[in-house]
Amino acid sequence: MKLSYRALIVPAALCSAWIFYSLFESHSHPLFPSIESVFSLLIRKLVTGAYLTDILWSLRRNISGFALGTASGLIAGIVMGYFTRMDKLLTPTFNFFKQVTLLAWIPLLSMWFGQGETAKIVLISLASFYPMTVNTYAGMRSLDSKRNEVALMCQLSSFKKLRMLIIPESAPYLYTGVHLALIYSWVATIAAEYFFSSAPGVANIITDGRDTLDMPKVISGMILIASIGFVLNSIFTRLEARQLHWVQK
Repeated sequence: MKLSYRALIVPAALCSAWIFYSLFESHSHPLFPSIESVFSLLIRKLVTGAYLTDILWSLRRNISGFALGTASGLIAGIVMGYFTRMDKLLTPTFNFFKQVTLLAWIPLLSMWFGQGETAKIVLISLASFYPMTVNTYAGMRSLDSKRNEVALMCQLSSFKKLRMLIIPESAPYLYTGVHLALIYSWVATIAAEYFFSSAPGVANIITDGRDTLDMPKVISGMILIASIGFVLNSIFTRLEARQLHWVQK
């Protein structure tokens, strides 16, 4: 996915307005720091490695919860979408629980798993589980019925049928599920770090800045969160486009 020059107009305009505002020191406000103070702090913390520990901790939580939730969602989606009896048995209950907003799970998770890493990873995995299950289920339900004839004619085993027919045919749905799970898992990572016990993580940068009224630190943390999420999304978008180049859009 190529970045259009038009996509840079709004960020350039916002940065220009911020720079223009920062030039007037008489109008500066402690709650709205200059662009120079924010980016100088951000660059200094990155160069010295002060933010590196927070970034690595957040990415570790994100990857752990994302992997757990995506794998569970893939299995659940296949079971409910491919097997008719399991669909009738499990799908109504799944549709009931998926209406529960993610933040509503936090009090329950804190009582079950405490305030530590386990609760954070479970929350992130829940954020990944639902979109992956929904899209995998849709992919299973969209399968062409003729695949059974092909599998019978080629004498494919159940595993080969899954690997050679079912997975490739439902790949667009699966990639969509993984993509959404990746987005939601990063959002859930920040929420988990914010609502559970304080520990190293990018959300901790914001909470520290809030507690000390250090607005450059708060905004630098927000920029860092957005940048990491943008990079993760861009990487997967390129991977998805490369793997699904055969799909007619």
